[in-house]
Amino acid sequence: MDKDYIRSSPYPASVWAEEMRKHRLEALARLKSIQGFETA
Repeated sequence: MDKDYIRSSPYPASVWAEEMRKHRLEALARLKSIQGFETA
């Protein structure tokens, strides 16, 4: 992601980091469930 975009974001860095962490966890969970369906 672009550093300038993060810098101009209305979110404080800590809130931004937490949002990114949540999105990453959701994406990983979705990926795992998709892989689980494929192997089932």
